[in-house]
Amino acid sequence: MSMLQKQAFCPSCRRPTLHQKANAEQNKTFTTGHAILSVFTCGLWIPIAIAWAIWHGMTLGTQKYHCTQCGHAS
Repeated sequence: MSMLQKQAFCPSCRRPTLHQKANAEQNKTFTTGHAILSVFTCGLWIPIAIAWAIWHGMTLGTQKYHCTQCGHAS
């Protein structure tokens, strides 16, 4: 999975450290996977794909950068 990175001050480490978060663009691959699974399972996968899309839509803007040294979210 690709990650977005930035250098930022970590209040827990009390120094500038590398911070990372998941790249939202990477999730397009999962959408393609859901479509393929829906075709191969004759539509049985569609409710799961819809649930995933709703969950992903609610959490997309809430991802935070995390310090790679201590894990503190900023």
